[in-house]
Amino acid sequence: LRALSNGIKIKIKETIYDTIGIDRPEDIDKAEAWLNSSS
Repeated sequence: LRALSNGIKIKIKETIYDTIGIDRPEDIDKAEAWLNSSS
């Protein structure tokens, strides 16, 4: 959202792949666990 607030254009695209968002520092552990379980 910071990019949008600063007038930077972004593109989005729907995907069939699972993803995980990292919005807060505590999300990093969840993302690492997700990456380790999906490999």
